[in-house]
Amino acid sequence: MVHSERVNTGQHKAPKPVPADRDSSELSLALENFEVAGVQLAATEAAICYPDRRDLVAIALAPQTQAVAVFTRNAFRAAPVLVASDHLAATQGKPRLLLINTGNANAGTGKAGLAATKTCCEAAAVQFGVAAEEVLPFSTGVIGEDLPVARIEASLPALHANLDPSDR
Repeated sequence: MVHSERVNTGQHKAPKPVPADRDSSELSLALENFEVAGVQLAATEAAICYPDRRDLVAIALAPQTQAVAVFTRNAFRAAPVLVASDHLAATQGKPRLLLINTGNANAGTGKAGLAATKTCCEAAAVQFGVAAEEVLPFSTGVIGEDLPVARIEASLPALHANLDPSDR
């Protein structure tokens, strides 16, 4: 079963406080009412590592949104770190989409990992109507496994559909 979620982020609204004795589902409901102008969130299941988990997220940013980032200086930087750093520089700090996956870090994967990251950025760019360099990729999860590019590509239409169309 595929489950996707849309979170509208058209205007600023403070999140409702959730008492510490409440469960995480109540926190999730409170966060659904949290909105930031110019930012849209969407999540969907791509089965990157496990089925039935929302493991692919898009954060769409309004044109001219300025972003900064701090990247590791480690000699063994993962493919998404290299590509995100390059793309942020290429756009002069004005990305349009953050593409985030969990379950697979795409680290320690060499040239294949770099190619996979770039392919995901290109596919997301087409789906979301932005340039590939405007997509910043982020991955977290298992190290040393190939990124399941086909699963991510197949999930992009559902991810895009979950953005609020009134904000596009």
